[in-house]
Amino acid sequence: MVSYKFYYSLPFLRELAFSGPPLQMWREKSVKAFIYHISRLNVREARVLEVGCGGGFLARKIGLFFPDFKVTAIDLSESLIKWAKRKNRLPNVEFLAADFFDIEGEYDIIVSMEVLPVVGQENQMRFVEKMSDLLKVGGHGIITHLRPSVYSRLYRRYWEVLKIGEIHAIEPTEFVKMVEIYNFSGYYYALDYLEGKYIVVMRRGGRVD
Repeated sequence: MVSYKFYYSLPFLRELAFSGPPLQMWREKSVKAFIYHISRLNVREARVLEVGCGGGFLARKIGLFFPDFKVTAIDLSESLIKWAKRKNRLPNVEFLAADFFDIEGEYDIIVSMEVLPVVGQENQMRFVEKMSDLLKVGGHGIITHLRPSVYSRLYRRYWEVLKIGEIHAIEPTEFVKMVEIYNFSGYYYALDYLEGKYIVVMRRGGRVD
């Protein structure tokens, strides 16, 4: 049976999977949504943290579109971080093998793509709390999540069979209500109805413009 560590030790296979449809289309659509919402914040300079960066695709795009941003991208997988470093040519983007819950510092923006559904139900609240701890007052978190759907159920079964981890989908209205506990306000909209994927933009300590 495929283990979690083995699954994430083969970055070239992951990149191969994302080199064609439908995964390539889904990833590019998500990345465009992140870039769009970051641009709406009207921030010239920012410290950005990406959680669960994988091979570094989103971090590099953010660094490219926002050259005055300082982007730190982290992932638990050392193999993926090595892959991301080899791919990176941007001086304002750095990659670190690290656990999000061990990260310290203060950030203006925290982004996370395709991570919250896979951290497990018990860790989703910890994840949001950690975001609140690391973000400046007025800082923003932008994440993608999955609502319960045929796709999320198939995705969950896939992860169970491979013994990679647990998939936990949640309705966007429920998630937005959940983050209010940690002084976030925000909004969401659907990214892909087939996947059940949505994006959430949150502001710490006030309303989202």
